[in-house]
Amino acid sequence: MLSQEEMLKLIDRALKGGIVDVDALGEAVLQPTKLTRFIRKMQERTVILPQARYMPMEAQIAHIDRISFTGRVLDSGEDAAGAHRTLSESDYAKPTTAINKLTVHEFQAIVSIQDKALRRNIEKENFEETLIDLLGEAVGRDMEEFALFADTDMTYSQDHVLSKSNGWIKLAANAVYGGDKSDFDPTLATYPENMFESMLSGIPKEYLNDPGAWRFWVNWDVENAYKNILKARGTALGDSIYASYKSVPYKGIPVERIPMMERAKTELLGGPGDVAMLGFPNNHAWGVFHKVTIEREREAKKRQTDFILTLEVDAGYEDENAVIVAYIDKSNPAS
Repeated sequence: MLSQEEMLKLIDRALKGGIVDVDALGEAVLQPTKLTRFIRKMQERTVILPQARYMPMEAQIAHIDRISFTGRVLDSGEDAAGAHRTLSESDYAKPTTAINKLTVHEFQAIVSIQDKALRRNIEKENFEETLIDLLGEAVGRDMEEFALFADTDMTYSQDHVLSKSNGWIKLAANAVYGGDKSDFDPTLATYPENMFESMLSGIPKEYLNDPGAWRFWVNWDVENAYKNILKARGTALGDSIYASYKSVPYKGIPVERIPMMERAKTELLGGPGDVAMLGFPNNHAWGVFHKVTIEREREAKKRQTDFILTLEVDAGYEDENAVIVAYIDKSNPAS
């Protein structure tokens, strides 16, 4: 029997492998119920995707429209003497509008299962559901990586996946830097609180009307350093942090660890390096074009069956101004 752990490792390897051209023996478009199951599984083992706004896409391009009023919209309906005043067109309140869009890109994952594993599989007829679940978990991790770190400045040879678009880190309109200590110094004992403070200072304040709904998304080192600071203060809060693992807020904003942030530090050639992000989850959008397919191809000579997953995805913002990224080990390119 192929264990779930072994299957997950197999799928992980397949996701990292190259794409093999095959002759499709029939397209298997995921039905709505299975597509919902697949999307749910994509979100279960990730952190940001379940919080972000998921957009089911009926076309390969989806527009994210936004409209807002900045500044004062009221004007006096009376003149200086108190008489009625008719507002002229120049007095009218004018909304600010903008459009962002998601443009999906096609990705594939190919999984080969040996006949022996299929025969010994204890789930038998439920194996397809298990495969969808496992693929959803594995693809979810890669989708979160894509949503975070995609960067068209990468070359295709550097990364076949991340070079296809720009993700949340690259698209963020605001940034602070610690590499040159211009905005915060990551070598000080006050780190990462000084970084959090720098990020709060750099975000436009009109967006911070509900700080509790925002998130600091960080890696293990940042979260651990913050909890060590709290522990050193000898408070009940610091003691409780060490007794149980839980998210701890900074000035009312939860500090959440994103395991995928670890990959950016060491594994991504041309990636952003050591980063943290402050954002409002619903502002982070991601979409999947509805025609997710899993095709089955039998290779009798090899005694195996290939499962070919194809999907089209993208990620972006409603408003790229409502987010800020901290580049912990990079210098400000403008300085």
